[in-house]
Amino acid sequence: MFDTSHLMLNGSITRETSSAMKNTLRRPRPIDADTAAMLRYALLLMWVGVCTICPPAVAQSQAFQDGRLDLTAEEREWVDSNPVIRHVVIPDYAPVESYSEIGKAVGIAPDYLAEVAGRLSLRVEHVEAPTWSAALDSIREGKADLTTAIQKTESRDEYMAFTQPFLSVPDVLLVREQADPVSMDNLDGVRVAIVDRYAANSDLRRQYPGAEFQIVPDIRTGLEKTAFGSVDGMVLSLPVASATIERAQITNLRVAGATGYVYNLRFGVRHDRAMLRSVLDKALSSLTASTHRSIYERWVSFDSSETGPESGTWWYSISLVLGGLLVVLGAGAAWNWSLRHEVERRTEELERARAEAEEMNRLKSAFLANMNHEFRTPLTAIIGFSDTLLSQDPDESTKQLLRYINESGRRLGDALESLLHFAQLESDSMMLETERFSASIAVKEVADRYREEAAYENLTLDVELPDRPIQAHADRPAFQRILGHLLSNAIKFTDEGGAVTVRLIGDERDVIVEVEDTGVGIDPAFFPRLYDAFEQESGGDKREFDGVGLGLAIARTLTEKMDGRIRLESEKGQGSRFTVRIPRYPSDTADSEGRSRGRGTSHRAPAGSQQTA
Repeated sequence: MFDTSHLMLNGSITRETSSAMKNTLRRPRPIDADTAAMLRYALLLMWVGVCTICPPAVAQSQAFQDGRLDLTAEEREWVDSNPVIRHVVIPDYAPVESYSEIGKAVGIAPDYLAEVAGRLSLRVEHVEAPTWSAALDSIREGKADLTTAIQKTESRDEYMAFTQPFLSVPDVLLVREQADPVSMDNLDGVRVAIVDRYAANSDLRRQYPGAEFQIVPDIRTGLEKTAFGSVDGMVLSLPVASATIERAQITNLRVAGATGYVYNLRFGVRHDRAMLRSVLDKALSSLTASTHRSIYERWVSFDSSETGPESGTWWYSISLVLGGLLVVLGAGAAWNWSLRHEVERRTEELERARAEAEEMNRLKSAFLANMNHEFRTPLTAIIGFSDTLLSQDPDESTKQLLRYINESGRRLGDALESLLHFAQLESDSMMLETERFSASIAVKEVADRYREEAAYENLTLDVELPDRPIQAHADRPAFQRILGHLLSNAIKFTDEGGAVTVRLIGDERDVIVEVEDTGVGIDPAFFPRLYDAFEQESGGDKREFDGVGLGLAIARTLTEKMDGRIRLESEKGQGSRFTVRIPRYPSDTADSEGRSRGRGTSHRAPAGSQQTA
């Protein structure tokens, strides 16, 4: 393993630091050696407390000798059998990782991957992902083998293995230039944008419980919302923020301060590619100090070609720097004047596009609400009248027909409700409200609703609750809706005479609900599409048995919106067990927009094969 000790640069982060960052990410024309020395020193000061590179060990590993890594026989056999690895690229994380104008993966992380892949004689194929969330899904669903710039977390440990870190970058809070002063010691009531499924999100919620966090799909969306005033600030790695701001031509943001959170970036490899993680670690440990420095300077350093006068004295260097600053300031003033007009024009276009999008979303919501009302009215009559006729003790043949009518009406009502909920989640119009409630009572209430349906299918429905009531802090209707979808699926896919068990467990961190059945189970081959909307496993006896394939999609999305996780264990023909974990004490001030965001899709599973969302 290579040494992961960090060269930590301590100091304050200022507005000037943020501006200077933009210049360090471009390569200027060559300058003379003395001036380069001064600028390197200035660059070091500008990067104080900003970006850290993990240096290699003082004593380099002996793993790379004679142009060949010292791999075990098993590792060498694996490399020979798997000459191609698939790398999912983070699309908007420059200068760490992004796409160039011609669609090539570029940045610090791809350069490291190219270096280690060359030493392992591996060929890299890049897999596209539109967002960071989609990149994570590509790893979990087996569409890619690794990603090269990821923070290790407990939830990601369940489907990824990690190398040692090779790069560390800190998070900062970005705010508007004219915004009121913001103290990092007190963010109560401050609206802060965070990118969906970033590793720091949970820690930030715990560190700043009074902040109103809003989830955004990508970096640029968050920066634009901050610039337009839709949110008060955004938490983001400073070098990444600098590159994105420059590319998007956003001119009214500044750095308010450091959050204290540092990303230790690593290679993340699929769990079933453990051998790949092992050889990547060996290749990383074999990199020399000069290789690390070369990659680093390629993105954040100056070219110091000897093109200046031979007399390069300090006085000459100082005069050259001052003269250059005067030229830059003069050109900058003219450029800013023209740029301001261009920014105003583009801002008007964006505002107009946003207004049109909001109007379309409003029309869609109104249409869905109207359709729901139009269908609900006759359905209520059908279900109500069939219930009344069933209560009058009709003959057996009539009773069967009435039961079929009643059950069909209820299924259609459930399908309409699922469609409406899914549309609200997709349009970010569903608001989740955190409240304190008894999880024990909530679970019992949901189970009681499904007892009649279970009895009609001749199933046993058991509820196991702890002796002491468990309290939860979450959105109670969303919590019960998750459990309802899981129970509905369990009953739907369990044969007559089977059993369904609901189990409530609590620990110090999470409220845990298990829904276990003795039903048909799920083929592991179907797991990659397990949580896709409108999907049901084909080839089984239950494929055409009611439902539109949205229940588990909604359940997973709601779980993720409450910072929870769904775990599935299943084998074909052996039943399924879903485990839902919801944090007992999530942020109790999550913003309505933040609560309404979440991504996901849905499905089912038992012991043996496992799938975690």
